[in-house]
Amino acid sequence: MAVPTEDEIRHFLHEQIELWNAGKREEQTALYRRFAAKELVIEYVGQPVGDGWRTFEHMWDTFGGKVRVEVDLMLVNGSEGACHHRNLRLASGVVNPSIETYRFEEGRLFIRYFYVPTPVQ
Repeated sequence: MAVPTEDEIRHFLHEQIELWNAGKREEQTALYRRFAAKELVIEYVGQPVGDGWRTFEHMWDTFGGKVRVEVDLMLVNGSEGACHHRNLRLASGVVNPSIETYRFEEGRLFIRYFYVPTPVQ
């Protein structure tokens, strides 16, 4: 895939949240594979960077169905996007903020999560 346009990036950012909140793991995986066919890097800032696909699967295993994401702000400039999200833990009602950055290259997606580390409730 060529470097996505700003409109394609906006669509990706909105669609990933819709799929996450609907619990559509397979569909979200397919979406990510379209944009990251060559490489996926996911970094929880302050933690070691590991294999992006393992991190993606771990995120679903740990938080899927337990956290609903609400979008506060989404910005796209060039081949990069940034989002401010509220992550609502469904069991406790606790809301944790995150700031996420996305950088798109040809077949590569680099994601960085700035977050408040708390245990899943």
